Amino acid sequence: MSEIGALLGYTVGEVVVITPTIEGPLVTVMDALAAAGADTVIVPTWDHLYGIDRYLRDIVGLISVASERTRQRAGQLPEPEASS
Repeated sequence: MSEIGALLGYTVGEVVVITPTIEGPLVTVMDALAAAGADTVIVPTWDHLYGIDRYLRDIVGLISVASERTRQRAGQLPEPEASS
């Protein structure tokens, strides 16, 4: 994920691994965002957001490494050919 972030032009700081805690995934993520001062969250897949992506979209950018579009932007997949 750090490699994709760097390829997309982000300065990737410390990678924070988030797991749901007794407080719940939203509190866990919000605490990690505040501690890191992050403005973007990069996840392996949308499923890793435990359904809290609708709350996070209002406050940070979200990037899924599994997204074909993300991998194209990072130069890891060829751009789709234009339809004629």
